Amino acid sequence: MNNVPVRIGRYRVLGELGRGGMSVVYHGLDTRLERHVAIKVLHSHLAADQSSRERFLQEAKAVARLHHPHIIEIHDFSESAEGPSYLVCEYVDGRTLRKFMEDTGIFFAEVAAVLMLPVCRAVAHAHSLGVIHRDLKPENIMVTEGGQIKLMDFGIAKILDQSKQMTLTGSLVGSPAHMSPEQLEGRNVDFRSDVFSLGTIMYWLATGKLPFEGRTPHQVIKNIVEGRYPDPLQVNPTVGEGLARIIRRALSTDPGQRQQSSDELVEQLQRYCGESGLDDTDAWLVALLKDPAESFDRLKRDVLENLRSKGQRLYDERNYALALQVFDRVLALDPEDRHVLELVSGMQRRRKIKRLAARGLGIAGLAIVAVLGWLIWPKGSTFEKPEESAGFPATPSEEENNTAVVDAGIATQEAASGREEQRASVLDGGASEKGRGLASVSHPDGGIGRGDSGPGNTARRVRESNRRRVASSRQESFPVEIVAEPFFESIFIDGRKVATSSDRKTMFGHVWRGKLPAGRHRVVLRHPACAEDSFDLILPGKGQVRRKLHFLPALLEIDSHDPRAEIYVDGNYRGTAVESMSNPIVITMETSPTSVVELKVVDSQGRKVARRVKVRAGRTTRLELGREEFRGGSGG
Repeated sequence: MNNVPVRIGRYRVLGELGRGGMSVVYHGLDTRLERHVAIKVLHSHLAADQSSRERFLQEAKAVARLHHPHIIEIHDFSESAEGPSYLVCEYVDGRTLRKFMEDTGIFFAEVAAVLMLPVCRAVAHAHSLGVIHRDLKPENIMVTEGGQIKLMDFGIAKILDQSKQMTLTGSLVGSPAHMSPEQLEGRNVDFRSDVFSLGTIMYWLATGKLPFEGRTPHQVIKNIVEGRYPDPLQVNPTVGEGLARIIRRALSTDPGQRQQSSDELVEQLQRYCGESGLDDTDAWLVALLKDPAESFDRLKRDVLENLRSKGQRLYDERNYALALQVFDRVLALDPEDRHVLELVSGMQRRRKIKRLAARGLGIAGLAIVAVLGWLIWPKGSTFEKPEESAGFPATPSEEENNTAVVDAGIATQEAASGREEQRASVLDGGASEKGRGLASVSHPDGGIGRGDSGPGNTARRVRESNRRRVASSRQESFPVEIVAEPFFESIFIDGRKVATSSDRKTMFGHVWRGKLPAGRHRVVLRHPACAEDSFDLILPGKGQVRRKLHFLPALLEIDSHDPRAEIYVDGNYRGTAVESMSNPIVITMETSPTSVVELKVVDSQGRKVARRVKVRAGRTTRLELGREEFRGGSGG
């Protein structure tokens, strides 16, 4: 323990709770009110820095305006360039949510919902007062054995109505694994950025894994920006579709596709818990935190029984699609449930029978059409073998006959639905005119044919007409122009690379022009310094598209002789050297793939290194600093 003070103001220090690069937290006793408190003290060399004190003051202001049972309360604050700068908060005797889950291992969908409800309510309260947390993660959530959950560490919170916003130009503060794409890209963030972070925590609580992982920090960031993560059901099939749907929406890369507020997330989680049979979520929260092992077993039993009952009810109502969805989760939780296995097997047999019956009905319907055709056939009509020069082969292949059967079925459905105009189009206008029988259908060469007026040949005519119509629509192409800013390195359409930036026709990656057939096309723009941009292009439609590619952040690592050396980027404190090696400093790149940042590193003896460092989007820059490169004296 490093030089623990005896007193700080009117607070007697009882011990150290933890420390980071910016501050140290002590367990203290308020001698006036005789209550235990947590005292967060800014490091002395940071207290002398104006920007560090401003950030510390911002945290105090953010927490001071919040009064909620699941948010740490602030009791006192002192800010001074000469004396200690400290923040006095409510003392929580417990452990972080990460430590609690790692100790208990109770990763489960309903546990995730129960634990996240109070957190989401706390965040919703902060949002109602214009405070965005911006650093939501399991390490900033405290749990107690008494059944309480407390949200803490508003050190980088954004207060929307604050007249003087604290800017972090060119750098990011927070935990990249839980950051929203817009936060990583340096764009403006709103309440929905916190919703994304809540989604990452829910995913972790339900599956036991983080949604965005990678072998390098850059891979993690790229996956977040591009929305690449394994579906929660794939990671853990016991999650179930209900919670997976909520998580997927929260993790949308587009803020407009997420839950639009934390209140909406609260409503969805409450509804989900109710559907799982957990009506009293507050009681379950206390039980899980007080006695995790016993309560978890009981919760799983109750959830499983509720699922069985719900699935049986849906089955009895013949709502087989939803019943199968429920039974899928039952079998994920209990693969040996014989009753459910029998029900699922029965539903699968029933579906096979229906498919076979549908096929049989289709064949029978075509047979009926053929019989009726013969019954109404004009007497005296004779069949003649059509000449191949007339456009029809003398002996249709098996594939052609199968096509004729399908097309005839389509024509029969159209006639049954009474869509006269569409039927007239399919039959080239011949069979829809009043007073004209089947025998008067026009021959392709313009004459009236006798031998091509039978039922089989009519089906063939339908087939040929449909083929011509489909071929015509496919052959028609539409001009497309895709303009990229800043530029693409390669462009893919429907999985095929169509151009690169080295092609002069693309103006070195700024524009692609071409023609595409009607339909939906998947377009992907790629650049190594940018997040992949993919979108659907539907033709006919707007053929001119402008796309803006967003630069990936740059990462910075400082390998110093002093692991606890403090790092400042553009005047903002960014942690210690050892922290940067395991969790690199994220630097946003808004307008250019390269940027120069002002770096200052201060070791534990107060010696400094100041440099201008060039960083690149999508890459990691590592700077090695030896003892001889630091200048100045102790505290200097």
